[in-house]
Amino acid sequence: MENLSSPNLPHGALSSSHLPAASAKPQPRRRGMSISQDPQLSTRELEVLALICQEFTNFEIGDRLCLSPRTVETYRRTMMEKIGCRNTVGLVLYALRNNVIALHPPQK
Repeated sequence: MENLSSPNLPHGALSSSHLPAASAKPQPRRRGMSISQDPQLSTRELEVLALICQEFTNFEIGDRLCLSPRTVETYRRTMMEKIGCRNTVGLVLYALRNNVIALHPPQK
C-alpha cells in the first residue's frame, strides 16, 4: 500500500477518521423557502409564469412580452429561487397551488 504521509503534514493528518464514511447518507439540500410560502412574485414574473404554464418557450414568451429569451430565462431562474423549486415542474405546481392558473375541466 502506498504511503500517503507528507513531510509537510503532521503524522495522521490524512487519516480516514477525518473523511466521511462511504455509507453515510448525503444531507438534503436546504433551500431558503418552501413551495407553500408566498414569495411575493412581481406582476411581470406572474405574467411569465402564466405563459410557462401554457407551454410557451422562452423565445415565444419573449416575443409576446417584448423581452429577450435570456431575460425570460432570468425571470424563470429568479422565480425558482424565490419559490424554492428545482425545475419548471415546480413552477407549474406553485402556479396551480396558488391560483396563478386554473385547470379547466374537460368539456363534455
